[in-house]
Amino acid sequence: MVTWRSAGAHLELREADRWLEPADTRAWQAASPQRRALASWFWDDYYGERRNEITLTGISLDGPAIRSALDAALLTDADLSLGQESWTTVPDPLLGSTGTR
Repeated sequence: MVTWRSAGAHLELREADRWLEPADTRAWQAASPQRRALASWFWDDYYGERRNEITLTGISLDGPAIRSALDAALLTDADLSLGQESWTTVPDPLLGSTGTR
C-alpha cells in the first residue's frame, strides 16, 4: 500500500503496509483490531481489501481531465486477466519498483 499526501508544494509518497491476504492467518492475527475491521469493511471476494480512494480539492479543477488521466493508469481487463504474477511485474509509476505490494 502507498499513501499519497499533497497540499500546495508539499508531496509525500510512502509505502504504508501490505494488503491483508485472505489466507495469511499470521498477518491477520498481527494486525490491530482497527486494521482488521477496516479491511473487512471494504472486503471484496476478488480484490480483497485492495482499493483506491482519492479526494481532490481546489479552484478550477478539470474533473473530466483528472478522471481520464487516472482511468488511463488502471490495468485493462486484458492486463488483469493475465493474473497477479503478470501485472505485479509492471513497474510502479510512483515508486519505480516492481513486485507484489
